[in-house]
Amino acid sequence: MAPAYVFLGVGTVYGDQIESFSAYISPLTLKSTFVLNQGLANAGAFGVTPAVIDDQGNLIKKGRHLRKEVEILLNSSFEAEVFENISIRNLISLYSDYFNDFGNIDVDWEIILNFKVNDFVHATFGSHIKYDDDVKITSDEDGDGVLEVFGAKTQWKQLFGVGLSIEFKFLQDFYINSLTRVRKAIVNKISIINRAENNFKVETPILL
Repeated sequence: MAPAYVFLGVGTVYGDQIESFSAYISPLTLKSTFVLNQGLANAGAFGVTPAVIDDQGNLIKKGRHLRKEVEILLNSSFEAEVFENISIRNLISLYSDYFNDFGNIDVDWEIILNFKVNDFVHATFGSHIKYDDDVKITSDEDGDGVLEVFGAKTQWKQLFGVGLSIEFKFLQDFYINSLTRVRKAIVNKISIINRAENNFKVETPILL
């Protein structure tokens, strides 16, 4: 698990009764970043405290697996049908650490467009932009085998997908009709048994 994020805070929600829009603001949020991969933890990835290594490359102290930040957090979501058969979903999170470069805003912004081509074909296009000042870029620029640490950079991921949707309505109808026939057969069987019991009489002769 590298990384995993846990947010715990207090705040208020606007738009709880609005179907298409909502916003959440928390002036006090504890953000915990978990980096359980020891190699990444030793390298100080995702802002955790890196390992302590001497001049000979010997490990003195392992890197920490947990980083905690106290910050202000803003979440917002918007979902609506912009055109016929075209819907949009917008999710954005903004947060800034109070004690580490306050005002330097980390961004997590995702936009998803859903297209309904027809009753069977659906398409999805998405864009995901992420900037985290704690995620530093490393690269071996001079080829000496040692990774140099650079500043944080914006990460951008695109998504495109096409899906096929088939409704097996005939299977549903077949299942319902089968249950109906079985139920009728059971009811008829019970009725026959009841009639047979009513018509069956046992006469016991009386000896004098």
